[in-house]
Amino acid sequence: MRMWIIDPTAVDSAAVKALRATVACKDATTEVIPCNLDCLNTPTPTPDIDDGGDLDRGNRQIHPNTGATCND
Repeated sequence: MRMWIIDPTAVDSAAVKALRATVACKDATTEVIPCNLDCLNTPTPTPDIDDGGDLDRGNRQIHPNTGATCND
């Protein structure tokens, strides 16, 4: 799973639209993210979250932060 945290005020910018088109609906087994976004010659930003593991089963969901802390 790769996630980019996008500035909400830039959602409709050309760079964000190019990033969305570059990473959306790709085959994860062959995905290659180019160094530059399509047609913009803008460097593709690295993901804010890049967790490369396989999802083996289950219903994975992302929930808002609860503020809970972990006690080690």
